[in-house]
Amino acid sequence: MSKSPFSRAELLPQEERLWINPSEKRLKVSFAKASTLQERRVAITPEGVKQLCQLGHEIIIQKDLGLHAGFENHFYSEAGAEVTADEKRIFSTPFLVKVDPFTITEIDKFSSGCTLLSTLQIKTKKKLYFEKLLDKKITAIGLEFIREGTDHFPFVESLGEISGQSAVHIASELTTHDDPIRIVYDVIHYGVPNIPSRYPKTSSIALNELVVSFLLKLTAKGGLSDGFLNSHELQSGVYTYDGYLTSNLVADWFPLPFRNLSLLTL
Repeated sequence: MSKSPFSRAELLPQEERLWINPSEKRLKVSFAKASTLQERRVAITPEGVKQLCQLGHEIIIQKDLGLHAGFENHFYSEAGAEVTADEKRIFSTPFLVKVDPFTITEIDKFSSGCTLLSTLQIKTKKKLYFEKLLDKKITAIGLEFIREGTDHFPFVESLGEISGQSAVHIASELTTHDDPIRIVYDVIHYGVPNIPSRYPKTSSIALNELVVSFLLKLTAKGGLSDGFLNSHELQSGVYTYDGYLTSNLVADWFPLPFRNLSLLTL
């Protein structure tokens, strides 16, 4: 019988040493309440907060953020977040998230060079909105612009599924929700701008999964600059970056100069 080249100690089961990505960055993120009429969804749930906090990220929640979606303030604090009513505390963080677009008044309160993650809803915006973002060198990411592959828009598709499934149930009801229907030529039209907000908890859970995933991908790739450099998916949602407009769509909509994001992050 041949002699083993290993000692007895070397043949015993050993603890596995896992490789840790040294480039992973810790984030300080605040989640602001929606300001749009009847917007009840939120971008993060207490479960999402717990997941981020366990990884060392600092999460700040604006007081009463999730009440309409069934998430009490203490659920967020118990998950590890700081819950505060102090707007200065919310708007002074380097990374801010909101389910609906930030307002011009809110942008005026932001620190220069911060990062925003929210919907944009470009048709409701004026040129001044983007001029303020550019003047403050804010990195702005539109949820509806984030793309996976060539034609997969996860945020749009996820909430679109909720809208499509709920439309059948809504059509079978006419009670009304703040009088949302119109009858034109004897045809009932349901014309609210935000059907998923009718189901805030379900919509918030869907948004949470996507937002948390996006933040984790961003940190795993080294933070903002490195993350955008290393991922076309992360780049796809950015429409302003460090004082430059980086979205062809916005540039076509408003007469503003455009720069390619990939060239700015070299």
